[in-house]
Amino acid sequence: MHRKDKLSIAEVRRLTKVPGRHRVSDGLYLQVDAQRASWLFRYMLRRKARVMGLGSIELVTLADAREAATKALALVRRGQDPLAQKPAVRSRTFDECAQEFVGRAYRT
Repeated sequence: MHRKDKLSIAEVRRLTKVPGRHRVSDGLYLQVDAQRASWLFRYMLRRKARVMGLGSIELVTLADAREAATKALALVRRGQDPLAQKPAVRSRTFDECAQEFVGRAYRT
């Protein structure tokens, strides 16, 4: 990046109206489309490009996104994959939700 290394909060706010993927600082990007804006951490590990979502701009502040990207970058520099460190998110099945609902409905 030929201009300054990090974007300010005002510059990031302006970019939320411009569709595309915008570099904010080392490995941290703001991805903007018609419906949403979200933070991404992009990195290379073992010659492979990887992308890790850091959350919606509505839920994650610029400071928090920078902190998360810094921590992830430290892992990459040690040869570790930040995606492997991220806790697994498992969706509940319809059956699990139905059983919970029925269990609540019949408690008195």
